[in-house]
Amino acid sequence: LAVLIALSIGRHDGYRLTLGTTAPLYFPAGALLLMVITNDLHQKVFIFPPDAEVWTDKDYGYGKAYYIVFAWILLCAVLTLAVLYGKCRIPGSRRRIMFPCIPIVVLLLYCFLYYAGVEWFRFIAGDTTTFFCLSYAAYLEICIQCRFIQSNTRYRQLFDASTVKAQITDDKYQILLEGRDEAEFRRHVAVQAQIEIGFERFLEEKNYQAIVTHFGDLGSLKQLPGLAIQRLMQKGYGFGGEGDWKTAAMVRLMKIMAQNTPNAKGTSFMEDYTYNLVPGKEGVLEAHMLEVCPTIADGPISIKVNPLTMGDR
Repeated sequence: LAVLIALSIGRHDGYRLTLGTTAPLYFPAGALLLMVITNDLHQKVFIFPPDAEVWTDKDYGYGKAYYIVFAWILLCAVLTLAVLYGKCRIPGSRRRIMFPCIPIVVLLLYCFLYYAGVEWFRFIAGDTTTFFCLSYAAYLEICIQCRFIQSNTRYRQLFDASTVKAQITDDKYQILLEGRDEAEFRRHVAVQAQIEIGFERFLEEKNYQAIVTHFGDLGSLKQLPGLAIQRLMQKGYGFGGEGDWKTAAMVRLMKIMAQNTPNAKGTSFMEDYTYNLVPGKEGVLEAHMLEVCPTIADGPISIKVNPLTMGDR
């Protein structure tokens, strides 16, 4: 697995290792695994006294197959490090090559003391399987920290460079980072910035305090104004959807009323989504999917780019 990780580093998201690359790894590993877990072949790995009535872990030796398995594990560790070293392009990282070698040296020392039958060492270090697994985990973690494997750090740069559709959230499921195509994201946001600048210049020239749009008639606009309208409302302009100038005027009035009001929560254009008509519990749930003023947000604000089927855009 470590060798496969090393071979896959630096490849694009959809890259798959060829059979010619994986077969020399899969077949020996599979054969050695069967040798260890299969009853008859298992005796080629661990040797027990022929006259023993019960085989126990207190009286056994090691066959040639055992050393072949160990040599394979060591070979994979060295091969992994060689591949990572060859692919490393981060300045200064190659000078840290001695650190990933530490778990390998410790593993060799463990094997020497364990096979020598040093009882106190066996008691402290534990069984071979556990120690091997922990050593490999430490080996890979050191490679990560020395930046031979670029993972688990610098999420922002990773997400900006990757096209993986993934999200990182906190324990309350607030989105902290989201994978996206950085070039496409910037292109779409730039269009909204152009619309915002154009709208605001028009409003200032005409001394207008509110604006309306309609997705059925976007004219030469490349996108339905979403982010642009959000930012204009944040600046105090009124807005109404689908040409609703009365609502736009009302939003502007609410902006004025809340301007100097202590502890004001913010105001925004909104639409009636559903009603609660239970006597004594009457209420209206307001909702809108695009043109919502950031002043009413409760929590972190982020920009998302999603395709929109309305407005033929």
